[in-house]
Order: sequence, then C-alpha cells, then structure tokens
Amino acid sequence: MKKWLWAIPVVFFVISIPLLFYSKASHKDEKAVDYIKNLKSYSAESNIILVNDKQALEYNCKQYYDRKIGGRVEVGDSRVFIYKNNKTYVNDLKSNMKYTVDRDFDIIFNISMVSEYIKLMYTDEEIKISSKSIEGIEYVMVELHMPYMNRNLVKGIIYLNKDNYLPERLEILDDNNRIKVRVNYKNFIPNEEIDENLFNL
Repeated sequence: MKKWLWAIPVVFFVISIPLLFYSKASHKDEKAVDYIKNLKSYSAESNIILVNDKQALEYNCKQYYDRKIGGRVEVGDSRVFIYKNNKTYVNDLKSNMKYTVDRDFDIIFNISMVSEYIKLMYTDEEIKISSKSIEGIEYVMVELHMPYMNRNLVKGIIYLNKDNYLPERLEILDDNNRIKVRVNYKNFIPNEEIDENLFNL
C-alpha cells in the first residue's frame, strides 16, 4: 500500500493541470463579456448579409453608439437610422424625407448593432458562453435568445476576439438553426468620444 502513496500527488497534479487551464479560459471568457457589457460608446463599420432561399442582400454600414443618447446606423448613402427615446427616426437621403417609424421597422439594421446585444446580455437568462478557434483566432461566443416574434430571428451569436475582447462577427439564426443574417465588424473603436450632433433629428 505504501508503494502507491507516492502516486497520489502525481495523479492530483495531472488532473489539476486541465482544470487550471479551463479555469483561466473561463475567466478570460467572462472578462470579454464584462468588457463588452461595460462599453460606454463605440463606432464601427459593419457589413450585413441577409440570406434567404432566393438571394443574399448585402449592406455596408457605419454604426455609432453612445450609452447616454442612443444609436445611429448609416446605410451606405441611402438612409440614416437614429435610435433614441425608444423610437426610430429615419432620414431617407435619396428622397430627402425624414420620418419616424416603429422600432421593429427595418429591424435588421437595429439588431446589427452591438449595443442591442449589450442590452440583451443584461436581460437574457439563457445566455450561453463558449469558446471556438477559427483560422487560428480564438473567439468567445456569446449566444443569446432574440426577443422577437419572428421565426427567422430566433437566436444571435456574437463572436468576441479573445485577445482584445472586441466583436468581429455576428450570426442570427432561425428556428432551424440556419444562419439568416451575418454581420462582420471592422475598425471597431471602443469608448470613442462620439459627436452628439450625430444623434440630432
């Protein structure tokens, strides 16, 4: 029996190594989520791809967000959406018309904003956090339930780069787990000082 006593600390050491790495990975995942949740503002470029059975529609946008004011999405040179005071204000640049619409109108541009996922992170009780390596880049994947009565917009998965905690992509899936919306982010500037005039109506 005494001959095997020396093996106990060795076995404990071998078992503890993967647990230690798992603990560090989990801590880093949580730090990434906390970082995003505490963003005060940001600006970013976004490429939105809508996928359906017949075609894929693509939009290049610019996003601005200020926690105290609201959000702004510039859709190319055609439209500007401003989200503030629980309303959506639209500036149609081609017709030079300005109007107010329901929050769910053209909802894709609204839910393409990272700020919408920040809100959901505070309210979704079924949030799932996992890790994945894609082409040599480690990501923290945050899966959230989408609070819309739309079978094409059931859940969203946002990919945060583990090195800098910044979002790089977003996938929105339908009730059959098929990707219906893809959003790629670039030039994401966190906690940027945003010009308040961008949110003027």
